[in-house]
This record gives sequence, structure tokens and C-alpha cells, in this order.
Amino acid sequence: MASAIPKKDVVRPDKGFSDLVWENFHEFYDQEKHIDVTFLWRSYPERITAHRVILAAASVYFDELFQTKQGSAPAIYIENIAPDEFELLIAYCYTGRLNPKMNNVSRLLNGATILKLDGAAALCTAYLKGSTERSRPLRIPAFQLPSNHPTSSNTNTNKSILAVRQSIGKQDTESCIYRCDEMEKIWIQCGVLKFPTQRAVLVYSNKRLITLGGISPQNLPMTCVHSCNLETQIWRKLPPMKVARVGLCAVAVDGIIYAIGGYMSPQYIATMTAEKFDPSTGQWTSVPSMCVSRAESTAVAIDHQIYIIGGVGIDREELKSVECYNIKTGKWRKCADMLQGRFNCGVKVS
Repeated sequence: MASAIPKKDVVRPDKGFSDLVWENFHEFYDQEKHIDVTFLWRSYPERITAHRVILAAASVYFDELFQTKQGSAPAIYIENIAPDEFELLIAYCYTGRLNPKMNNVSRLLNGATILKLDGAAALCTAYLKGSTERSRPLRIPAFQLPSNHPTSSNTNTNKSILAVRQSIGKQDTESCIYRCDEMEKIWIQCGVLKFPTQRAVLVYSNKRLITLGGISPQNLPMTCVHSCNLETQIWRKLPPMKVARVGLCAVAVDGIIYAIGGYMSPQYIATMTAEKFDPSTGQWTSVPSMCVSRAESTAVAIDHQIYIIGGVGIDREELKSVECYNIKTGKWRKCADMLQGRFNCGVKVS
């Protein structure tokens, strides 16, 4: 039976349709929809999912590999390529874009050679020769983020400050991620999150930006959690929290994400509950509740102890109380009160 697909020289391609298909593929990849292959490592907890047809079209290596790996959704263990570089190369298969850096270009070139991604290997080689042309990022004067959206959360990565220009309303569901280059005193756009994330809280952990909770377009607290690899700028959905929260505080300790307090239920009542997420198991588990119900508080971790500072109490009062959670003992204790009540305050540990 003759193929129903016309030859390239017979019918002019519909570029708009092609763009739509690729945009959908990107969305499927970001949200892990319709995935049919999972890549694993014996020495790392990471797992990366993708679509076999895309990878096979991009690489002879994957085409030959999938002919030997049958099944509806095979799990394949990867050798000789670390997860960070492998994820960048998988993203290249979807986008045709790769941004090598001095700290990973050699590993990317090795991985591209193994995976027979000639275009990616050429980009790495050009970078090493100093001939790669880089597009300039969006540059905004430091400490003057775009004002058409509220910025409700920021976090420190030890090298730079990250902030989110949050989305608002039912029609505006795109949030921009900015990084402040403190040397050049500019803000640089470094990612976009196409989910409703008004008043989500941010956490930085293991080269990833995590957003937790927030308010839905229906004005309800949310359980959603998303993770952005800051090198690939690819967002993925993570398992949702056990409790819908907004105005929570969060902190990462040894790769474990803690979500603490916040408002819950449609009445926006402050809660004392807390939970933690372990990326190695992909599960949320409850931790002991705080001594006081609070939202809009600030969390900071020091030597395996999490300090929760101020916030708004169950009667909407500004709290001056401080409490501490000992991760090793699993117990909370009250600390000395501040001189006055504060909420959404900033904290710096030095």
C-alpha cells in the first residue's frame, strides 16, 4: 500500500502546522505527557522521561537502541553520561538548541559523540574553538524588575539571586524567572514557567529551582510543585504536596524540600502542619506540626535545624514568635521572640 504522506517536493509544508506540532511536543516533554521511555542511572537517583519517536528521529543511536528495547514504556539504564549532561542532550533532541559552558562542554561533547548527535557535537566543538555565537539575554537594570506583575518570592543560590515575576488572573498564566548578576548589576531572564503560579514560594536545591503551592485561577490554595533545571531551562511537574497551601515557607536541606505552614482551605486559615519531599523517592511525607499556626513566615536552615520566623497567625495577627525544627530529632522547640511582629521578612545568615 502506497504511503499517504506526500513527498517533500510535491507539497509545500505548512510551517504553522509544523510549529504547532513541535510546540505540543515541547509541552508533552515538559509535563511528561504521553512519555514512553524512562532513563535511569545505577549511581544517581535521577530519572528522565522522553518520547522514543522524537529521540529516534534525532539520533541513529536511539533508533537502533529502541529496536532492541521493546515494550510500552521501557526503562533503560545509562552508562558513561551523567544525568545533567544527558538531560541537556535530550532537550537538544526536542529543540535543536544547546548552550555548552566551560564547566560542562567536554562532558557534553563526549555524550553527544556517544549518542551520535552530530549537531550537538558540532556546537560543542565550535564552543571550544571560541566561534560559538551567543544571543544576548534580556537585561534589566538591577533591582528594577518589570513592574507589571508582582514579584512574590526570591531565593539565593550562593552565586546570584533568583526572583519570579508571578502571573496574575485567569488570562495570564506565564511567569518569568530572573537571575540577578550582582557583578554587572543587571537582571537576566533565565526561564519561563507556563503554569498559574501566583504567590508560589521558591526553593533552590541541587541546581534546580522549585516552586511550591500558590493560588489557582479559581482563587484557591494549590498543591502543585514544579522543578526547573536552570541549565536546560526545562520545567517538570513534581508530585503534589499532601496539603494545598499558599503563603507557606519552604527550605531545602540536603536535597530534601520542606513545606511549612501557610494558608489552607478556601477560608485562608493559617496552619501549623508541615511536610517534606524526598526527590530520591518522589514522595511527600508529613513531619510534626509546628507549635504555632502561621502563614507568610520565613524559613532558614542552619546546621540541620530549620528556624521559622514571624508570620501571620490564625487570628490574622503579626507574629513575633520564632520556633526551630531539629531535623535529626524530629522535634520543634520555641525560641526567643522578636521585639516586634513581622511577616514575609527577609533573613540573611552569615
